[in-house]
Amino acid sequence: MFSVVIPLYNKEAHIAKTLDSVLSQTYSEFEIIVVDDGSTDNGAPIVNSFDDARVKLFHQENAGVSTARNRGICEANFEYIAFLDADDFWDADYLLEMSHLIESSPGCGLYGSAYSVVDKSGCVIKDFKLPINYMHGNFLVKNYFKSLFEFGSFIWTSSVCVPKSVFYDFDIWFPVGQAYGEDQYVWSRIAMCKPVAYTASVNSFYLIDADNNTASKLESRVEPSPCILELEVPGKEYLDKHSFSYLKKYLERHAVGSVRRNARNGRRLIAIRQLFAYRISVGMFALCVVEIITFTSLRRILKAVKDCF
Repeated sequence: MFSVVIPLYNKEAHIAKTLDSVLSQTYSEFEIIVVDDGSTDNGAPIVNSFDDARVKLFHQENAGVSTARNRGICEANFEYIAFLDADDFWDADYLLEMSHLIESSPGCGLYGSAYSVVDKSGCVIKDFKLPINYMHGNFLVKNYFKSLFEFGSFIWTSSVCVPKSVFYDFDIWFPVGQAYGEDQYVWSRIAMCKPVAYTASVNSFYLIDADNNTASKLESRVEPSPCILELEVPGKEYLDKHSFSYLKKYLERHAVGSVRRNARNGRRLIAIRQLFAYRISVGMFALCVVEIITFTSLRRILKAVKDCF
């Protein structure tokens, strides 16, 4: 029933635990598609050391996580694609829970679950669980973009399952060359076309401090994800007025987040450029200007104090 797609790039410290978490599933109808994206460490040999016919390893030259996931989808033999990053893991009932969700809510384009953020020692930092008031009935998300705007990322790549046919029927693929935001872009595109089912059961775990995951790179990011900002174009075609208004709010917050982060990190000129480059409401524009001035002034004061000593 499930093809588990795992993109692999220099994750030798984590891939064994990730694979063990899949092979320990109580639901046994699955295959594992690992796509080695030109790794330079021992991750691929570790995958080969697993003596299980369900584990299949494919190699490609380094082309990025989107290309690796797209390759995994194309190589998959089962009806549903369950995504798992090579440093994340599941508990033993994850696929069983997803099979129950699919059975209870047939015809959806995306099946997601709550997840926990954990540190490298396995301690839970935070649970991300969509509140019941965002749900229609037991399992359907009322308004995906309202939920995304008001609650945040209530699903994570490693807590998502998508029917394979959706990628082909709607020509939705992970955007090649995008360093981050590529996953939310795909989930959003799917949510424009099909209902989204969700379970509040926490069976997926996101390792936040792995060596080369997105979270560890955020400080170096100064621009909003281009593919996320592009969502407004298909949004006009597929979404009703209410959902589209929340999509626009979500996109504005995404752009403003980069402006504010640059302001706080002392990248004043970049922040100013972004203010005029993206569609930002008057109120948020004013807030960003205040932050740019405030943090610039604060840095100058701190520098002056430091110079005195």
